[in-house]
Amino acid sequence: MQKYMAKHLKAFGWEYVVCDIQWYEPTASSHEYHKFAPLEMDEYSRLMPAVNRFPSAKEAKDLAPLRTRYTRWALSSASIS
Repeated sequence: MQKYMAKHLKAFGWEYVVCDIQWYEPTASSHEYHKFAPLEMDEYSRLMPAVNRFPSAKEAKDLAPLRTRYTRWALSSASIS
């Protein structure tokens, strides 16, 4: 996605990629929410990335590896829960 954004949209002023829906739900399969789905959380009940969908988050415990890739393409990223 970041390569597409950098290649096709950056020239038109796009600079942010927002991951704002269901990044913490391992069973997400569309834009619709699953009622009572198990969510990825840490010991303090903070939402964490679903590692089956964001494997690079397994060791880092957050979306830092993804942000690094976006930064390489001169794009910014944000996570909103």
